[in-house]
Amino acid sequence: MFVAVIVFIEEFLLEDIKNYHYLTHGNVPVAGQDDSELYRQLLEAMDIMGFTKEEQDGMPDCLF
Repeated sequence: MFVAVIVFIEEFLLEDIKNYHYLTHGNVPVAGQDDSELYRQLLEAMDIMGFTKEEQDGMPDCLF
């Protein structure tokens, strides 16, 4: 697993995704999609756009 994802999970005290029913209820894996790689690309894009670490860390608050 991508190191930044592990740090993110630990920093925000997240559990296994299976423990979040609302996230897994309609979960359908997409062949050829690597969620870890897509997340890494998202973080890289936010870096390029000048998002601070605090702004990046605050993104999940908008989603959850």
